[in-house]
Amino acid sequence: MMMKDIKFEKILIPIDGSTSSFNAVFFTMKFLDIVNFDSKITICHVISDSIVKQLAAFQAESTEQIKNKYRTQAENFFKRIYNEARKRNFPKNFIETEILYGDPAEEIVKFSKNYDLIVIASRGKKKVPQYMVGHVTERIIKMSKIPVLVIPPEF
Repeated sequence: MMMKDIKFEKILIPIDGSTSSFNAVFFTMKFLDIVNFDSKITICHVISDSIVKQLAAFQAESTEQIKNKYRTQAENFFKRIYNEARKRNFPKNFIETEILYGDPAEEIVKFSKNYDLIVIASRGKKKVPQYMVGHVTERIIKMSKIPVLVIPPEF
């Protein structure tokens, strides 16, 4: 592939609800607004099966009830992003959303097969030192077959 053939028509942005993950979305919007790419972005949120099972084991809720709470949370994340896109005058069909289930890194990489680029925060909700790349982000970088653009947490 030659550099002039590179197009970023379909961009995948995984979010976990952290400020850093929203910053990755807002960076992408700002970037696309500046360069005038004719791109579409998909925001995805992964509901971790292992976390749902752990919570179900210690709470009086079923796995389905816990998944429903996480789905509602993801929908609220998406609404925040849609509102920001509207403020920036992006067309309605500019953003698509997807909720995935399973191991976050594996599901994101598997889902990304029809995309040109993944934009992801260097670290998300889990507390790791500032200088480290988050576990999920690191795994995505290693497993991805497409370019991964990593956005620093304080961007």
